[in-house]
Amino acid sequence: MPSSTLPYPARQSDMEPAPDSDLFNYSPADELRDKVALATGAGSGIGRAVAISFAMEEADRAIVYDVNDDDAAEPGRLVGARGRRGFAIKADIHNPDACASAVRQTVDTLGGLEILVDNAVFQRTQQRFEDIDLDQFRRTQETIVFGTFQMTRSALPHLPACGRIVNTGGIVGMVGSEMLVDYRMAKGPIHCFTKAFALSLAPGKPKSMPLRRGPFGLRTSPAPCRSRRSSDSATRWPSARPGSRRNVPRPTSIWRRATAAS
Repeated sequence: MPSSTLPYPARQSDMEPAPDSDLFNYSPADELRDKVALATGAGSGIGRAVAISFAMEEADRAIVYDVNDDDAAEPGRLVGARGRRGFAIKADIHNPDACASAVRQTVDTLGGLEILVDNAVFQRTQQRFEDIDLDQFRRTQETIVFGTFQMTRSALPHLPACGRIVNTGGIVGMVGSEMLVDYRMAKGPIHCFTKAFALSLAPGKPKSMPLRRGPFGLRTSPAPCRSRRSSDSATRWPSARPGSRRNVPRPTSIWRRATAAS
C-alpha cells in the first residue's frame, strides 16, 4: 500500500487512495431503528464510516468534529441520502463546556440519546522523543483522555438503561511505537478507564465497552508515518493485511450498540 504525506490538518478528500467510508458493500440489518447516536471524531475515517453505518441501520446521529468543515459535511450528505436525521457540531472536546454543549444540542435536536461513541483523537508523529513539546503532549492527552472522560460524564445522565458508551482504544494502547509515544500513552488509559467505568455502573444503567482495533492502512493523520508501516503491517498481523474502514462497523461498532447485545 503506498504511503502519502499531507499537511496538518489533513482532509480525507485529499487522501489517495481514498478511504471507503461510503460503505458501498455494507448490508444493513435494521439493528438501530430510531436510536439516536452521538460520535466524536466522526468527520472522517473510521468515525465517518460509523456515522454512515448508523444511518444505514436506521439511527439518527450527530457528529462532533474539530477542524475540517468540508470533511464534516460529507457524512451529513450521505446520512440525508439514507433518509435519517443528522447534523454536525464543530467543537474542541478537550473543553468540558464544549462536551456538555454537544450532548445538549444532540438531545434537544434529535429528542434523546442512546449511543455515545468516543472516537476523537489528536496525533502528531515525531522521529525523536525529545521533539515532543509540552503543547503537543497536553493536546494529545486532553483530546483523547480528557475528551473521553468529559463526553462520558456529559452524556451519562441522558442515556437510558439500554444505552451504550463505546470508547475507541486500539492495539496502539497495548504496544509501543517510537514515533507515537504521547499518542500511545493516551490510548492505554482508554482501556483502563472503560473497564473501571463499566464496573462502576449499577445494574439497569447504560453499558460501557472498549473497542480495540488493529492496524489500518488508510487514515487521516496530521503528520507522516514511515512508509514501511503500511507495507509491513501485512507481515505483522494474522489477517496478512491492514484493515479498511468497511471492516469496522458490523463486527464492532454496530453489534456492540444494538439493543439485542444487552
